[in-house]
Amino acid sequence: MIDVLILSLAFCSDISCKVSGLKLLENPIFQQMFAQLGKEWVLSDELVNKLQEFTCCLYAVRIPIKAVNDLRYQLFRARKGEIESGQLPPCKDCLCLHAQWANYQAGIWHRSLQTFPHTSQTKWPWSDCRPR
Repeated sequence: MIDVLILSLAFCSDISCKVSGLKLLENPIFQQMFAQLGKEWVLSDELVNKLQEFTCCLYAVRIPIKAVNDLRYQLFRARKGEIESGQLPPCKDCLCLHAQWANYQAGIWHRSLQTFPHTSQTKWPWSDCRPR
């Protein structure tokens, strides 16, 4: 199930799937983070912070920064402005929007595996409102 959740984040963002990203997934903290995607409809601040940390590790493993906006600034400053925007991690606002989409998609995928009672066997509140 974690593979599906990882794909949901990868498809909705500009983060390229790198070999270092696959190695990061060996970290149990990040595995647990991706397992949390889709469990709730609203992302917690803790989950957003972990997603930022994961994204920072994707772009700069050796720099101990956990906030994407700080990492963007440091990378831009280190290259004296000679950097393409595609080489920078997404800003926090963009990452949050991508994470919300990924969370929503993962939530749909999680719930698609659940069984629901068949309507003919259940008395729904609106079943008496059918036209006659």
